[in-house]
Amino acid sequence: MNKEKLSQKNGFTLAEVLITLGIIGVVAALTIPTLVQNYQEKVTVNKVKKMYSTLSNAYELIKIDNGDYSQWGIGTDTKDDALSLREKFEKYLI
Repeated sequence: MNKEKLSQKNGFTLAEVLITLGIIGVVAALTIPTLVQNYQEKVTVNKVKKMYSTLSNAYELIKIDNGDYSQWGIGTDTKDDALSLREKFEKYLI
């Protein structure tokens, strides 16, 4: 009886270890793409928020220097209007 207890070893068989690793691999394969996508979405949202903030601040500074948008003389949908608007923003974005 004593010899039986000594010859029995506690541990995991190779098959049990391989099955466990396989399950972990499948779960990781299903989870990692979702985590990466969520991270990329958060990065994109933060970039958009930063750009919005930058443009909003530039617009407020332009309003301080040039008055309200209606006073800029822009609104005829010409190429000169686009250039004028670009020049106004460039001053505050560079």
